[in-house]
Amino acid sequence: MYKIERDPACYILTFSGSIRADEMQRWHNASKTTLIGETAPSFGVIINMKDLQPIDSETKTMTYG
Repeated sequence: MYKIERDPACYILTFSGSIRADEMQRWHNASKTTLIGETAPSFGVIINMKDLQPIDSETKTMTYG
């Protein structure tokens, strides 16, 4: 599972449970759509992966190429 939230100063990306390649692709597309519309001159990003389980080999291939 993933979640993208906007705080006044930053984006908060939360990953938890297991994430497979298809969900990773949905996250990538959602992030791209969100950031294309960003108008702030600068912003931070916080990535919370403390509850993310190890990803499978297919997802690793997608992530690392």
